[in-house]
Amino acid sequence: MGKGKICLLLSSSILLFARVAADRFKPNEGTETGVPQDLHDFNITQIKLRIHRGLDAVSRLIHNVTSLYGVSESVMTDDVVWLSSSRDKKLIGQLLRALVLRTKFVVSIAGMSDTAGHGNLASEAYPNVMKAALGPVFAAAGVDLNVRNMGMGGTPSFPNSLCMADFIGDDTDLLVWDFRLVESDSVRGEPKAELFLRHALLLPRSPSVMYKRRLRVLPSFKGKYADFAGVHALDEMKLYNKLHKTSSAVQSDKFCQSSCDCPGQVHWHAGWKMQRLRGLQMAIFYAKMLEKALREFNSRLTSEGKVVGFVSLTDLIWKRVL
Repeated sequence: MGKGKICLLLSSSILLFARVAADRFKPNEGTETGVPQDLHDFNITQIKLRIHRGLDAVSRLIHNVTSLYGVSESVMTDDVVWLSSSRDKKLIGQLLRALVLRTKFVVSIAGMSDTAGHGNLASEAYPNVMKAALGPVFAAAGVDLNVRNMGMGGTPSFPNSLCMADFIGDDTDLLVWDFRLVESDSVRGEPKAELFLRHALLLPRSPSVMYKRRLRVLPSFKGKYADFAGVHALDEMKLYNKLHKTSSAVQSDKFCQSSCDCPGQVHWHAGWKMQRLRGLQMAIFYAKMLEKALREFNSRLTSEGKVVGFVSLTDLIWKRVL
């Protein structure tokens, strides 16, 4: 195939992707303009109530989790590493968009058997623990949280990452990489971690990306993809090492909180307490991100509330929020 035909094919593909992405990224909740009714009518009381309920729910979650493990809030979230120079700006923008438009917020967790929760009940897998803890918090703020457990036994990210939309859904807002047992942190494994990120950025909603381990390749993403994807890493092992000698909430772990004969009860799979720790650590961290977005939302309402009916609503949503 000649260079001209290749360029034409690439150009056509890019235009098709842009058209599909733009179509899928249109707001589709609330009124015919995609604006929720409370914003459409500028019901400041209802909006403030949502913000208040969301902040209150965040506080309750933090209290419950820190009480369970007997540690401070900072201990639970100290181990987050941001590779993006703008740190949490992209993620806060995505959450703010969900708050303003009252759309769903989708978290897709891609991984292997330990992610799927093998050896335990499905409800004890950490993605489902996260959903159970964080879902009511998002609901209090008027956002439907959708957490997808996409873990599959013995399956690396490649080649599924080449078909990312079919793999995890083209409506994903936050994508989690958790292939720590099947993709070694080596020269051979690094291209797969990078390919995962590059194809994530091709999704219509350009999700933020979290890695479940601080892979050696991650620093190389700085200046390339990190800012576009709000790349961060959240490894639970430092937290576990702080707790396993002092907290009964992680000690004497076993498969299934109640007795069960679930398949996959092998030493390389986590018990229910470790699964719970992972899920609750993620829940408290992303609850803190939601808290920031709620406070930003409240700040914008306070400073721009004099604009009757949000005259600059389109600018607020699509240019300033995102």
